[in-house]
Amino acid sequence: MSMREEDSLKIAKRAVKISLFCVCLVLVLGVLCVYMMITQIDASAGISHRLVELEQYVKALPKP
Repeated sequence: MSMREEDSLKIAKRAVKISLFCVCLVLVLGVLCVYMMITQIDASAGISHRLVELEQYVKALPKP
């Protein structure tokens, strides 16, 4: 192989490594975003459930 072909192979290998790193980084960030969304949905469902309980409690209070 000539020097030019070896340099091209090194550059190509480096480009593949960089692209694989970027793909892994995007996957990690995507999983993190999905986790945060699920946590927020769960928290708002809990708040909604608690609000319904409090409304039922207030309705059951004796009126003066």
